[in-house]
Amino acid sequence: MGSHDRSDLTGRLESHQPASLLAIGPRAGALAAAYQGTHPECVVSYLDPDGILSGEVLLEELAGHGRFDFVILRGVLEHLDRDTGAHLLARLRDVHTRRFCVALSTSDHEHPWQPAALIAMGLSHWSRETVNGATLEIHGFDLGTYKATPDWLNPRHWAHPEHWGKHRW
Repeated sequence: MGSHDRSDLTGRLESHQPASLLAIGPRAGALAAAYQGTHPECVVSYLDPDGILSGEVLLEELAGHGRFDFVILRGVLEHLDRDTGAHLLARLRDVHTRRFCVALSTSDHEHPWQPAALIAMGLSHWSRETVNGATLEIHGFDLGTYKATPDWLNPRHWAHPEHWGKHRW
């Protein structure tokens, strides 16, 4: 990844300080290596660094990995069909990590992963970066900020302990 797209992603990595990191895809390794260079205690694993695995094989290989503090996915979803990509994102979100990011090139409009499809999978738009003349859309998932508790779900709106035993509900 180029130096400019490190600004937002590196900032997120620095704020979360992951102890383990998984880089998936042929273009995810540079950011992971740059982070490990400044944080040598971080254990970095790579999955499909050459971008040669098919979707099914990629999912099988991922199943053999454990849980990571952060996952970076770049150069993978553009080459997967929608069902396999959805399965990959769901497995990352539900099994392998609490936080991950997906970097997609906007120049390749033939892939099925437009912003609405990523938002439907629970991801948020993090940033838009320009790297070596290419524009990347960075989407991410963070379980800690995935869903804010709505104000109406606050006990002050429904518990009313001062009414307990006074009224028949």
